[in-house]
Amino acid sequence: MANALTVTRFICALAVCLLLERKLYGEALLVFVAGALTDLLDGLLARKLFRPTLRGALLDPLADKALVLMPLYVLAEQGRADGLLSALLALRELVISYLRAEVPLRPSALAKLKTAVSFTAVGLAIAGSRLSAPALAAAVLLAYASAVSYAGALKDEREAS
Repeated sequence: MANALTVTRFICALAVCLLLERKLYGEALLVFVAGALTDLLDGLLARKLFRPTLRGALLDPLADKALVLMPLYVLAEQGRADGLLSALLALRELVISYLRAEVPLRPSALAKLKTAVSFTAVGLAIAGSRLSAPALAAAVLLAYASAVSYAGALKDEREAS
């Protein structure tokens, strides 16, 4: 069930982009919020009702990144999100995804906060809110702070091996 929710998040990311391309912002926001809620439900189910799986541990963060970065690209293209901040966030996500593929580590509390703030920033950008720019800047700051934390954990993991 949890893995199905992860796949749903990928589908939502694509649907949000298609709706944004058609400038159907209200519908895009609804699908985006539904997709973001699947992340919350996915985590609850994986931890409370089922055992987390390796597939889920690998796919879940990728689904989160797809739900944030794909719409963010369209929003930046449309001038509804800052392109530089979007690129900085995308760069961090790509590097961390590469590193996590080598050594899977559980997401930190800071990384979870980064995801929540990223979801909020994208939702605000879809809604056309002026708060989207500061929210996206906060997401980028959290992203790089959690990357530093993750790099330290990765170093510790490698030294222990």
